[in-house]
Amino acid sequence: MIKSITAKHIAVVLLAFMLVAVPAAGAGCEEEPEETAPAATTQPASGLMLSSTLVPDTDFDVYVYLKQEEPTVVSSSIVGTPADVSVIALALWGVAGEDAFTFGGALTFTGPDDAGAIHDQVTGHDEIWKLLSGRTIYFVHGSGQTLVAMKSAISENDFKVYDDEAGLVEMALLPDGGTTRLAGIAIARPSSTLVRLIARKAAPEASGLLDVLLKTANLQVITAGLYSAEQIDTKEITDEADLAGILEMEVGILASVKSAWPGVVVSPIVGKALESAGYEKAALGELTVYQGNLELDSGERVPVVMRVEGNRLFAAVSRTEAYAEMLISSVNL
Repeated sequence: MIKSITAKHIAVVLLAFMLVAVPAAGAGCEEEPEETAPAATTQPASGLMLSSTLVPDTDFDVYVYLKQEEPTVVSSSIVGTPADVSVIALALWGVAGEDAFTFGGALTFTGPDDAGAIHDQVTGHDEIWKLLSGRTIYFVHGSGQTLVAMKSAISENDFKVYDDEAGLVEMALLPDGGTTRLAGIAIARPSSTLVRLIARKAAPEASGLLDVLLKTANLQVITAGLYSAEQIDTKEITDEADLAGILEMEVGILASVKSAWPGVVVSPIVGKALESAGYEKAALGELTVYQGNLELDSGERVPVVMRVEGNRLFAAVSRTEAYAEMLISSVNL
């Protein structure tokens, strides 16, 4: 029988929760962030083709992008409006600080009239800078020079096509189509500050483990995709803001962690570490995987499937073991 592994003992899996940790960390202030505020007009590509999306021409650690085939509902508590709103896409660009993210973002609506009407309803707040541009509402929340740089790029229409080559290469490895359809993606270039912040927000007792992972594995890129065979209610994601709540929607998360070290070094070390942590080595078709259970705060145990390929570690999490296995088997290698 596979050993159950508590969240605080599986630092690697925490990195798969970027889609949860980033928005939650940004909302670490006492107020609910009212998401509005833009400058230029981004034109999201169909699907999740990040190489065709526009981002502020300034440094950021994390890029989160949510888009589905049909417009999706975003909670009024996030937008700061009297009622929930429907958007085509949601983008977030985050920079990690010691205690919280400074983040900017964009809500893209079906047209300028919709965006304008929603913008007029947004409750003003001194700590949330916002701007309406065409069919998009941009917003920035945070402090210091990072906030100044983000605001400046957006207000001056200083955007560029997302061109992080390493991040785009990792994203291309994630499946997208049919029952493994991407609804959202997060890409991060890990730093010690970012990893510590995610650790504190997702599981405070894991910060030390994540710090060790960063130093020993020399991480380069972290990518996480949110999956579902059906349209996902984004409102439920923003309302729940925790892994247990998101997994209740019958979705899956597939994450990849890439090390700078060569695969001949990384692969055996990670494999042994997973077995020591309680994962059971098993065959899944022609693949070698590591299976275990992640114990959530609620006490529920959900299946986790790991796969080591060269200098990359892939992790799939879902309440349905078959779906986790499908995700881990569908990696484009």
